[in-house]
Amino acid sequence: MATRLSAVPERINAGSSVEMTLGWTDYPADDGWTLALIFNGPAANFLSKNGSANGKSFDVTLSATDTGTLGTAAPAG
Repeated sequence: MATRLSAVPERINAGSSVEMTLGWTDYPADDGWTLALIFNGPAANFLSKNGSANGKSFDVTLSATDTGTLGTAAPAG
């Protein structure tokens, strides 16, 4: 199991698992906000993931299969 992060990492290596809990005080999950993240890979590959509400925050999990589509050391963004 991956270590749960509190921020999106600057780089995500292909084939790695990433778990994040993200939150913003102005956009709490328990107030109806949703979260969608789009990750761009170096070969014009992209991955879209939705966050799951967890109290005021959002949980996001990227599997090794998910990140494998991005290429090596894909910048998060």
